[in-house]
Amino acid sequence: MVSGRIFNIQKYSIQDGPGIRTTIFLKGCSLECWWCHNPESIAGEREYLYPPSRCIECGLCREDPKDCPAGARELVGTDMTPAEVLSEIEKDQIFYQESAGGVTFSGGEPLRQLDFLKETLKLCREKNISTAVDTSGSCSWEELTEILGLVDLFLYDIKFIDNRKHKKYTGVDNTLLLNNLKKLQEQGARVEVRYPLVPGINDSQEDLLLLADRLKELDIFQLTVLPYHRTGIDKYRKLNREYRLSDLNEPDLSYLEEKLEILQEEGMSVKIEG
Repeated sequence: MVSGRIFNIQKYSIQDGPGIRTTIFLKGCSLECWWCHNPESIAGEREYLYPPSRCIECGLCREDPKDCPAGARELVGTDMTPAEVLSEIEKDQIFYQESAGGVTFSGGEPLRQLDFLKETLKLCREKNISTAVDTSGSCSWEELTEILGLVDLFLYDIKFIDNRKHKKYTGVDNTLLLNNLKKLQEQGARVEVRYPLVPGINDSQEDLLLLADRLKELDIFQLTVLPYHRTGIDKYRKLNREYRLSDLNEPDLSYLEEKLEILQEEGMSVKIEG
């Protein structure tokens, strides 16, 4: 029986697509973005969050990480079947109906767990629950086509147009990702492009002009900007990982207005989310 590895189910979400939604976060990602606020999503395997402040140095976890009387070991990753996930989704179905909402599959990269994603999308379709998939497109086109008819909205994350920068800050080439976006457009899929705006990383005028030009080539004139935030930093410490942007501050309103003006002058309709 197919199952998926979930690290969070967020109820009453209003930032992962239209209306009120339930967001299912799947483990495993092809990218390792420097600013990722869900570092527990990157590895596909289950792992432990370790808040050092809770540790009483009893040593029991050396034998078995689950043996922690102080609760200083939090296991991340729960294996669930599509039916079990659907059961959680259906609990909030009344909110979807009243707000034109639904369910969003996010991550990580949900297409890393294609079989589970496909089966769960099918169950949602049978229940007339609107579906969205938050993806970077880091998969083959053949994999995307397997879910194309089961997804009402693709939330498509673009980090950079410049491939050199994309490789540096995410670890992967972006040729496939941009090609998949082009093919989704050609197939008439409903796509919302989202752009994480990270100060000093992908916010230069050159970066933004490249973005606007590429989107206009694809006949895309609407863009959702996701301003950089620092809410995930503590998770890096709990995972014993380095956060490479520890000195970077969150942008203020005047900064955002300046950057959005560049995009708007290029004919883009821009909204801020998050």
